[in-house]
Amino acid sequence: MERISIMVTYLKFSLLFFVIHLVCYIIAGIIDLQLAKSIYEGKDRLYRSFFRNMEDKQESTRVAKLLLPSQFIRGILMSWCSIPFCPI
Repeated sequence: MERISIMVTYLKFSLLFFVIHLVCYIIAGIIDLQLAKSIYEGKDRLYRSFFRNMEDKQESTRVAKLLLPSQFIRGILMSWCSIPFCPI
């Protein structure tokens, strides 16, 4: 019974960590995109040779589709790596 209690604690910690990571990542991304439009959008954007043009709606959608699942996985992995610091 104690093992189940510990596992539930770990799962709650992982879920909370995952949600906080995802919300913070999305908020930071929105703020970054608003503050750094000259880097990501337009013909005169900085690093034009290797940054995608976020002004192009199709390219922006494609990048978002690739980025969100990778952030889900990243949040889960980071929560698992943080389990040793979880207070039981």
